[in-house]
Amino acid sequence: MPKIMNICGVEGWKKVSVGSICGYWRQGLADKPVLHLLHGNGFSGLSLLALVNELPKDWSLLVTDMPGHGESAAVTNPGFPDWEKLAAELAQYVQSVLAAERVAGVPGSFLPVIGVGHSMGGILTLMMAHQCPGLFQQLILLDPVLFSPVLIRAQKVLQMTRLWRRNPLVRRAGARRCCWPSAAAAAQYLGGKALYKDWHALAFDGFLTTGLRPQENGSVALACSPLWEARIFASAPLGLWQTVRQTTIPVHILVAASGFGFIAPGARRASRLNPLLHHERVAGNHCFPMEHPGPTARRIIELTRAASVCPD
Repeated sequence: MPKIMNICGVEGWKKVSVGSICGYWRQGLADKPVLHLLHGNGFSGLSLLALVNELPKDWSLLVTDMPGHGESAAVTNPGFPDWEKLAAELAQYVQSVLAAERVAGVPGSFLPVIGVGHSMGGILTLMMAHQCPGLFQQLILLDPVLFSPVLIRAQKVLQMTRLWRRNPLVRRAGARRCCWPSAAAAAQYLGGKALYKDWHALAFDGFLTTGLRPQENGSVALACSPLWEARIFASAPLGLWQTVRQTTIPVHILVAASGFGFIAPGARRASRLNPLLHHERVAGNHCFPMEHPGPTARRIIELTRAASVCPD
């Protein structure tokens, strides 16, 4: 039976693994909402620790490391990822964890839940909802990478050549330093990078806790290898727009005011194609869930309560 853990000073967590996927469960009250949270490419579930720490303590939360990230199994010799397959693996994991927690003696049913996903995690959450009707009651997507159809086709074509390596995100990810002599050295190095400099301290600590993997010689390495991160950046969710059209539950898209340029047009297109999808602009850049966890959590709470799953 997994023990209750204190993670970066935040109490009440239990590590839960099913197959190759790992996550963290925090038990709330039976009559309160249940949320599943999924991070973006290159990060880890506990990158969202500052965000989830702002959510009500009586809510049940499951925070998952997607394959090849955090404490989920590393991906060896990776090809280009199949987003549909990743979504199916994650949906099965969520269903297995919630079923196990229910059997463990907790009263009430954990389905459906609220799905919250950042960046790539937002798109995978949307795909999970499409593949497993009844898993989620509503979705809250935080700057999800809503690739245009043109960009999806371009990514597919580029995968057939070496030109995919010229994508700036791919180049930066592939060249990323991945090993340090100690966790302290990694923290000092990463803390000076622009990507992390504005993160809330608890979000950064959460990432360091599971985003680094100890090595046999005492050094540490990124849990998500630069090659896997780069391959993800060079890929695309091929069935994205069919999924958008066929979505049957409310979806709220929070678009970063200064995020990637293609996301806002993608959110507007999604709202036109399906009236169940709504978008709004929020302050900050693509990493706003880690940089502004308080305001982000407050908006998640408002949207969750509006869905009538959390009475005032």
